[in-house]
Amino acid sequence: MPTKQTRLFLINWDHLSLFFNNIMKKLLFCLLMASLMVSCQKTTSKKVSLQGDWLGSLTVKDGNQINFLMNLDQQDQQWQMTLYNDRETIVYDQVRVEGDSLWIALAPYDAVIKAKYTSGILQGVYHKEDLNRSTPFSAVPGTPGSENPTTSASINVDGSWKATFFPKPDVVDIAQADLEQVGTKVRGTVRTPTGDYRYLSGYVFGDSLRLSTFDGAHPYLFLAKYTDRGLEGQFYYENHMQTPFLWSRDETFSLDLWMQQHPMADSKLPVEFTFMDTEGETVNYPDAVWKDKVVVLQVMGSWCPNCLDETKFLIDYLANNPNPDLAVIALAVEYAPTEERAWQRLKNLKSRFSIPYPVTLAQFGTSDKVKAQTILPFIGEIKSYPTMVILDKQGKVFEVHSGFDGPATGEAHVRFKAEFDRKINELLSRD
Repeated sequence: MPTKQTRLFLINWDHLSLFFNNIMKKLLFCLLMASLMVSCQKTTSKKVSLQGDWLGSLTVKDGNQINFLMNLDQQDQQWQMTLYNDRETIVYDQVRVEGDSLWIALAPYDAVIKAKYTSGILQGVYHKEDLNRSTPFSAVPGTPGSENPTTSASINVDGSWKATFFPKPDVVDIAQADLEQVGTKVRGTVRTPTGDYRYLSGYVFGDSLRLSTFDGAHPYLFLAKYTDRGLEGQFYYENHMQTPFLWSRDETFSLDLWMQQHPMADSKLPVEFTFMDTEGETVNYPDAVWKDKVVVLQVMGSWCPNCLDETKFLIDYLANNPNPDLAVIALAVEYAPTEERAWQRLKNLKSRFSIPYPVTLAQFGTSDKVKAQTILPFIGEIKSYPTMVILDKQGKVFEVHSGFDGPATGEAHVRFKAEFDRKINELLSRD
């Protein structure tokens, strides 16, 4: 028979045994959970390989798609995206890859691509930040070989077309489409009184035409069918705009002649303004610093591809034609909702392209042309961005030029450069 001390020992042992059993169960549970967590971490942190060529696509109205080729590459821990847009190659170096997520800032424009990698496909949105506007985006690995049409061309669209757009029932916009066709492949642009639609490319299949462009700022798509009236179709911009159009053969039509017949309104008001630039300096006109100088005023926006084409032209012109009596001032009209965001866009633009002349902020919160004209009343009429105002040495308006014929316009661009050079030299030669 156990003694009292023995019974006490047995009871204490029973308690200890129960205690250690509970400890072991908890320990095993913790080890199991830790193992599961490690396993999950290994699964979720698995590196996603995004390097290489991707066939990107933006879905616009009616489910139509704008396709483009892009390449993702990583060098020295830094990602970049190269966009191939017909005859131009654009590199965007503000790219982040975090796990299965991709973020691409299409600077200097106010646009980003945000996507996730799922089952070998990138899916997300192309988003205009300042306008709060999104277009569905997707991409698959590979090149656009499958986009080539299998149907041969039964029409020839080569040459110039009078382009008529119908954005509203009571509104008609006139432009000129200049196309070049080789086999089924087509490239070209559309020139308007306010600028060009930059590099368009696509193909003809049967009696139909497909043209598109995507440069980071503007996704454009033209779909048309040949009829007895010409090329009739729809023009898509992102997924929020769709405009009917008719392109017709008209040998008597010339956009340059049409613009001469529809001149801009004139203004007799003196040129006066005071704006801050990206360096925090006040830029006044008139001022002693501009005395006896030919001054080019560039009314532009960081969001505008035609403005960027013009900016690159002006940078190149100043570099190749240095003259202390020639100056350029940019007057930016930004639709960024806040002044802080507008300055951010402009500083990024100036730094990214090493713009050698002052970039000032004339307006923010809207790109409305009527409002801009009240801020810049010495311009009789602001029809487009960019608008170039050339001032003579006495500070008087010599010429106001609406829009810009960029490199995609070919001969029109060559003519513009020659005319600009001639006018500037003429003004510089005057006393």
